[in-house]
Amino acid sequence: MPFMDPAFAIAICRYDLSGGPIKLTVPVSQAYTSVSFYTRNEIAYYAINDRSAGKKVIELDLMTEPQHEDLPEDEEVTAADRLIIDSPSTTGLIVMKALAAEPGLMQQAQASLAAATCAPQTEPPAKTEAPRGRR
Repeated sequence: MPFMDPAFAIAICRYDLSGGPIKLTVPVSQAYTSVSFYTRNEIAYYAINDRSAGKKVIELDLMTEPQHEDLPEDEEVTAADRLIIDSPSTTGLIVMKALAAEPGLMQQAQASLAAATCAPQTEPPAKTEAPRGRR
């Protein structure tokens, strides 16, 4: 990818949701970690970073809107428990970045991204309930 900051380790996951949703898990690096989602036509549609995730791992389910609508309702799971991202296209890219605050930390940033997983769902995710009055 052109014009990328050399202080960031980068990993890319190509996805195809035609076979079902995928599960993304990205351990956060010591300095800063971000995840951006792009359609096949290079349109960014979602981004999250370690600060907004508020956890040591960015974990989410990626699916199309029809796949999301087909999920069974689970009253015990709240929106805070699971992050579901609706992709506007069946295929696209997920770009993961980890900052190496100084050159000696680049291996650590790369190792953080190497531990990331982007794989098909093995269990159906529970559907989160929208707040009442919104749908």
